Amino acid sequence: MAKIRLEKISKHFGKVTAVENLDLVIKEREFFGLLGPSGSGKTTALRLIAGLEELTLGEIYFDDEPVSRLSPSQRNIALVFQNYSLYPHMSVYNNIAFPLRMRKVPKPKCSSRVDEVARLLRIENLLNRKPRELSGGQQQRVALARSLVRKPRVFLMDEPLSNLDAKLRASMRIELKTLHKQLGITTIYVTHDQVEAMALCHRIAVINEGKLQQVAQPRELYQRPANTWVADFIGSPPMNLIECSIANEGGNWYLRGNGFSHQVEGRLSGVLSDYPGRKITLGIRPESIVISQEEAPGSIKAQVGTVEPLGDSLVVHLYIGKGGTIPITVKSPPSLTVSPDEAVSIHFSEDGVLLYGKNGKLLA
Repeated sequence: MAKIRLEKISKHFGKVTAVENLDLVIKEREFFGLLGPSGSGKTTALRLIAGLEELTLGEIYFDDEPVSRLSPSQRNIALVFQNYSLYPHMSVYNNIAFPLRMRKVPKPKCSSRVDEVARLLRIENLLNRKPRELSGGQQQRVALARSLVRKPRVFLMDEPLSNLDAKLRASMRIELKTLHKQLGITTIYVTHDQVEAMALCHRIAVINEGKLQQVAQPRELYQRPANTWVADFIGSPPMNLIECSIANEGGNWYLRGNGFSHQVEGRLSGVLSDYPGRKITLGIRPESIVISQEEAPGSIKAQVGTVEPLGDSLVVHLYIGKGGTIPITVKSPPSLTVSPDEAVSIHFSEDGVLLYGKNGKLLA
């Protein structure tokens, strides 16, 4: 299995920069995610690793060996795309065996290897069927089997579950994670679905407009986004981001917006002391805000806008500040009872508050 290193790689299509100065190290046997919105450059980065696109700048290494001038077949990679690309006129067996036959692998060895991966993916009873006779999930397993049959060094997946319904995507996530645990193949997984990335991947690289925004484990990515773009992209509902100014009164530090004030205590007060009078962005996750029908010291007055009951939770859209100009989203237990236009109070959990500077980067 290979360790992969991307060293300042870039890809230009004419005047358009799809990937810019990307530095990454993917560890051997790691399940690594490339996450970003449509058009962010994540698929282009994957195609560069695969050798399907030629680098404009930089170098790609597999186990410290430069591979940028090698063809996809010479890199010994396996690719799985969202459209599976199964041959409709071939049986499942022949679809899986095709890469081995192209390499003129002896028939007995080819048969043994096909049977092995078919058992691994629990499709041994489907080998005589044609792709049109299979469900979406079964077709996905066949595509995986065809990629694995060659025992690749690197497994590359581009939105492989996007054509499946929600329930099947969830079950296939479990299967992919189990498969990776069994085989330990270095895997790079491209997706725009943050839930998918966080459920599957050991680490995730978040990319936007071809530039790397943050690389972290899923928990860190969610709890401590490196900048306001990642904070707004990760999470559903996303993090609340509120423009504030810093004030000090009587030795106490406050974050103040248009008609609201929040006293900062503990670890964050020391940070604010370095930026007196400056503008700052307060970041807080919806689940780190508590709604109360009673006003309490330190709470902020708010008015309920809309309420979304989601079964396991209640998403409440509120407005705070002078004239109700600042929108806030709160994720509460489903037992909470609030109504549109109701006046309530909210309290920020201090452990959930993050501070971002003028440049959008995380301060604390």
